[in-house]
Amino acid sequence: MGNLTFVGHLFIPQKSILSENPLKLCSKTRLLYHEDTLFIATREENSSNLKITNLLIYTLEADKRFHLLAEYSLKTPIDDIIGIDKTKVIVYGLSIDQNFSAFSILKIDILNHAEVNLYEMILPQCCKIESELSLNQRKFFCQTKILDSKYSISTIDCSIETMNNYKKYKSYLFFFDATVEKIYDLSYISEKIIKEIEIVQTTLLGGKYILFQTGRIGDSEKFDIIFEAIQEKKENFDPSDFRVNQKMIIYPLRKFFEDISIRNVDLERYCFERMDFNVVVPTCCRWFENDEFFYIKTFITQNKSELIRVKVSNNGVKRKETVCSLDERILSDSMFVKERILDSEKIPKKNLFYIVKASKINSYCFRVTILFFGKKIIKRDFYFEFEENENIIKLNFKKDYIITCKMHFNEEDTLQNPDHLYLTYKSYSFSNKQFIGSQDQVHMLYKDMVLDNPYNQMETLIYFY
Repeated sequence: MGNLTFVGHLFIPQKSILSENPLKLCSKTRLLYHEDTLFIATREENSSNLKITNLLIYTLEADKRFHLLAEYSLKTPIDDIIGIDKTKVIVYGLSIDQNFSAFSILKIDILNHAEVNLYEMILPQCCKIESELSLNQRKFFCQTKILDSKYSISTIDCSIETMNNYKKYKSYLFFFDATVEKIYDLSYISEKIIKEIEIVQTTLLGGKYILFQTGRIGDSEKFDIIFEAIQEKKENFDPSDFRVNQKMIIYPLRKFFEDISIRNVDLERYCFERMDFNVVVPTCCRWFENDEFFYIKTFITQNKSELIRVKVSNNGVKRKETVCSLDERILSDSMFVKERILDSEKIPKKNLFYIVKASKINSYCFRVTILFFGKKIIKRDFYFEFEENENIIKLNFKKDYIITCKMHFNEEDTLQNPDHLYLTYKSYSFSNKQFIGSQDQVHMLYKDMVLDNPYNQMETLIYFY
């Protein structure tokens, strides 16, 4: 197996999250974006202001350490990053002016400390973006998904205040092309669809297609809501009581650009899967190869899943078929399916897939199940014993390692002793169960991030931020 190395901490722990005094300010650093060796962060000094006022640019060097390349205080604060030019270290930011109900797109040259306003749009006059934001109720929300650093898709949700002070909500949809520095307003699409688009699930497939999903509900969340309702109401269960329907859409990128240029984007035209109350499509079990999109459909009312293959072209979906059926549900982190999916992959150029699942037998023992499927279905179980309450959190079957985590505090410590919420991470070989290494004294408020070392294909670096 390749080497697996734990590499210290990048950012300061966000201790203010646990502060009992909401007025106590604590400088904290938040990671905004990372790709390959480039990392973009911001230093937050005012927890009541969610605007991004500065940018920190880090690069991962061959010495396995992060180096601060540049730090820049923005002249115009931004709300989100919508594009990156890694070569020139240029950031494209979306900035909303709440006083004038307008937003602009800024080109930020960090190395040369320069900002250019590329585009500005005034939202309808009746639209008022509230300036009073709180953690419990947001009056304004912006969400962006960057697609391969070249493109991004964003939604802006804001409140509308009419003449008689009646409030309702308006949603806008935008697509940004960083290669030509142009933004497209897609808000003419059905507002119902805009409000339902799952921005974080929008994906660029092979650089040729855009995958959209609607529904705005998590996999396990949908399963748990419906499964519990069926158990409680039995014959009185009525699917119409729940708004959990979803759609999947594959839009050919070339056709998408043709359509946005003439304001004729039609997501419904390229919808190939409609998931009613009884179907969940796990986001962790999707694969794309050679113009073929594969995914798992799991059924709520049956102990059953299906592997689906969709053949796509520049004209959209050409063919959809069921490759095989599995006599079990494939789902992760559900209250009712006591398994967690830790790894999944399609074997390149073969009609063979695998999913790795883990379930806890007791405080010391885990069962790890590898399910191979495609032309054949093979299931293998492996058992691992660890220290008490040491839990598997990551597993990479191809690279042959397991990562575990153990807490060294109890629930009371989260408020009484927030500076000492420490975890221990350990790594093991999956094939022979041998201990590899560990990292102690990792504060709970760091998120763990696994990043393959771009300087060494045989090594995986584990960072904490």
